[in-house]
Amino acid sequence: MRTNQTSRIISYLLTFSLMLFLLACKKTEDSSFNKQINTHVESIIETDRINDSLSKKFYQQVQDSIAVNNINPSLISLLDSTTFYYDKVKVKDLNYLNEIYKLNYSFRYYQNDVENAVLKIKQFLKIYNSLDNKDYKIELPAIDYLVNGLLRTSDCSVAIDDYIKPTVRKIDSLIKIESTPENLEFLETAKLSLYQNHLSCTQVMDNGFEKIKVLKEIEPLLTPKYKGKDYLFQILDLINNVSDTYHALGDYDKFQLYLHMYENLPAERDAIDKQILMDRYMMHATNVKSDSLFFKYYDESNRIYQTSRNEYPEFSDEYITIAHWQRIAHERKARYLLKHVNSSDKEIATLLHKAIKLVSSFQNDNYINPINAYKNLVEYHLANKRIDSAVFYLNKHLKKSKTLEDSYHIRDNYFLNTLVKIQSRNKDSIIRSLNDYYKHLGISNIDSFINKPELLKETSLSESSVKRFIKLAHSLHRTATNNQDDVLLHKSKELFLLSTGLINQMNLIVNNNSNYVIQIDKINNALVQIDDKLSQLNALNEDDIFKTVIALEQNHSVEIKLKSRLYKNVKNDSVLLSWLSQKYSLEKRIKKISQEQSKDSISQFSYPTLVNDLNNVNQNIEENYPYLSTNKQGQITISSLKSLASQQTSHVYYNGDDGLYLYSVSQNPYTIRLLNNEEFNNINHRTIQSIANKEPLLPTINIGNKQFTNVTITRYGATQNLPLHYLVSNYAGKNISYSLQLQSHQFDGDQRPSSSLIITPSYTNVSNSLAAVIERSGSYSLPFARDEATYISKLFDGTLFIDEDATKEKYIENAPNHNVHHLAMHAVIDEENDYDARLLFQGENDEDFLNLEEIYKLHLNADLVTLSACNTAYGKIDPIEGAMSLSRAFQYAGARATITSLWRVPDRETSIIMKSFYSHLKKGQPKDVALRLAQEEYVSNQVEEEFKHPYYWAGFILTGDTNPIIYSDSPLENLWYVIPFILLLIVLYITLSRKRKKQ
Repeated sequence: MRTNQTSRIISYLLTFSLMLFLLACKKTEDSSFNKQINTHVESIIETDRINDSLSKKFYQQVQDSIAVNNINPSLISLLDSTTFYYDKVKVKDLNYLNEIYKLNYSFRYYQNDVENAVLKIKQFLKIYNSLDNKDYKIELPAIDYLVNGLLRTSDCSVAIDDYIKPTVRKIDSLIKIESTPENLEFLETAKLSLYQNHLSCTQVMDNGFEKIKVLKEIEPLLTPKYKGKDYLFQILDLINNVSDTYHALGDYDKFQLYLHMYENLPAERDAIDKQILMDRYMMHATNVKSDSLFFKYYDESNRIYQTSRNEYPEFSDEYITIAHWQRIAHERKARYLLKHVNSSDKEIATLLHKAIKLVSSFQNDNYINPINAYKNLVEYHLANKRIDSAVFYLNKHLKKSKTLEDSYHIRDNYFLNTLVKIQSRNKDSIIRSLNDYYKHLGISNIDSFINKPELLKETSLSESSVKRFIKLAHSLHRTATNNQDDVLLHKSKELFLLSTGLINQMNLIVNNNSNYVIQIDKINNALVQIDDKLSQLNALNEDDIFKTVIALEQNHSVEIKLKSRLYKNVKNDSVLLSWLSQKYSLEKRIKKISQEQSKDSISQFSYPTLVNDLNNVNQNIEENYPYLSTNKQGQITISSLKSLASQQTSHVYYNGDDGLYLYSVSQNPYTIRLLNNEEFNNINHRTIQSIANKEPLLPTINIGNKQFTNVTITRYGATQNLPLHYLVSNYAGKNISYSLQLQSHQFDGDQRPSSSLIITPSYTNVSNSLAAVIERSGSYSLPFARDEATYISKLFDGTLFIDEDATKEKYIENAPNHNVHHLAMHAVIDEENDYDARLLFQGENDEDFLNLEEIYKLHLNADLVTLSACNTAYGKIDPIEGAMSLSRAFQYAGARATITSLWRVPDRETSIIMKSFYSHLKKGQPKDVALRLAQEEYVSNQVEEEFKHPYYWAGFILTGDTNPIIYSDSPLENLWYVIPFILLLIVLYITLSRKRKKQ
């Protein structure tokens, strides 16, 4: 018992001892672990201290060098050491981190090492985002630096999409929660700076849509809210940029508006601001071509420079900047004298040499340099035919461009070199120079790019490329014409065709549309003149004819798009601007990825998504703004044009500066100048007078002894409203149709039996604002139209809506289910704006009428739409569209052919011709034949000579497909053919039955 008790006590003691031992061990272990942690922390602190000390040591060395103006490339390694060591510091001082990276960025940026400057600021933002402590007063300026760097490297899509837009949204959210005026002013200032870079990016990208969109966002911000110096400086700078942008867009009213705002803004101004203001005034004086104003502002700019240059330390930023603006003033005056006063004025050279001297002692960068002065000297000496002097400054221009690694001006040098070679008139050197220029632009095979303009999208060509091509083309055209050289004529034609392809492929929509219409007209005129000269030299071939015809069509398509966008005022439609901007940005990013050599790039993974996004944007634009995409046929090519020529004869008319040209697209293509400009204008004027006053009018145009039976006419220039089917004597007795564009109108696929939809409203007792100006039968009502509609309805057993049932809603509901539409009603097209077109269905208000935009949005499958209406177009001659706006809208909506009138056709005559036309269609005649026969029958049936005048019958034209229409007879009609046969069978049966009974 005692033994057991003793054993138990010993056991307890041993257990207790063991616990004491373990506890002691634990304490020793904890102490050791804590010691290790403390040692590690101390080590980190020491390492941080060493790295921090080293970083600040190198930073101080950089600062010391800058203080004594000892700026040299060796500072790069010191700056790298500064960031290298501080990156290793675990616990960072955000302000110091910001300071060293900002200095690193700025130094590289101003040394033109912009790509590495951008990498440094990206590195800073990555570190910043990993830190717990955040300060938007450090983050926002860093993002602004980054965006500015991306702008300099032309990586603007990334700048806008990845930085500017997200940061602006972030600032807007911060503004909502901030309350202190100081912080709100800082945020507004940061926002203005981002918008400044955003607007500059749109200029680099040549993105007119994004320009307008950003301007709309910026303009509400330009009314000052605060009085801080930095804030007002940003407002001032941004107003300057906005006015500059509106000037580039050709909106001179807005340019002047913001110019005055810049002048009157209550902000502190120095000499630099005053010089900028004088520069903008010189731009305004150039716009209005006022010599007195221009020279006044130039003299004032010069006075500001002379009185203020001693106010700043030599070689300081301010000193360099005022010299920079004075250089621009000299260059601007030189250009003004060159273009508007006297290109041989010796003062031009003096001014440009002054500009060069002003910046010769400064370290040149992409902004402060004499490159533009060299370029202007090249053009000045070329204008005065001093080739040697032009070559001298051309070499200086190239050397400086290469030194600054300025790709834009290097490309410009190839252009200038080609201009010089053209002036030298040496054929071989011209061709070599052109080929070098093409090679530099990435155009390896000129014919490929002319025949497939969509390939131009894969190059780095831009809006400025179009201007260069056009200038080279005109210069070469003059030289080739003077030399009577067919090879150089073909080369100049190449340049015009490239210009056509580029204009057609690019979004040159918002930028000063009127200027592009003028340029297109000049290209068209040059092309036909070149062909005329080649024909005289017996050097015009079949492909020359086809290429010109294709270019005329492409340019006409662009003119229509420009016109429709002007009509719809794209600039004020924020939704459309947003889609167009997205479209442009997506196309740029897709193009960039496509050009990347590495297929393993991360960006390659986003390619399908970008393509899908682009398809969605295009679909949105097409569905909601169909008038912006009026050509559903796609690009016509030489091969498709040759195929068309083998099937039909097409006559393409173009009225140029020196007359009326005809291009015959047929098995034996040819071109001929039919009339000179004076003869064409006389015919044009006489035709208008004759139609308006019913004066005698005879066919006066003869195209020679050409054999054809059926002709399709396509018209460009000021021929849109002329009845060429009557005026050309050779067309008498021929089957004539018109075409909106060069394409085969042969219907693909099986023709389905026709079902007709006939609509005619009753205008009796209807009063609206249009009634007073509409004339058919001398009144607003259309008594013969009702008879016409009833006749056609009975002829084909069609669906008829008359009087109160003839509404727009009924037409829209029934139109997709019928493939022949006859609309016997009034149509109105404003003579000043043929895009303001309406079909007057039953009703008195605008919403009761069918307008052009609504027609575009219809979904038709119609073989023919006949607009048996008056007042459809004749009046003011529009060289772009004219009477074709309604035809184009219906054909876009799905009509294969239309019949419209060129002028106001009387009600009775319209009814007679339409009844006859549909009667011939009923007999299976092709549409063009049916219309010709109807018009000939009308003339032959008239007893009184007055009613044989073309005014009464020649106004109707067929546009589009000429195939006959298959009409299905009604069940009742078919029954009349079956009944006699049934009766015959009955008689035969009775006769046979009687014979059997007798037997």
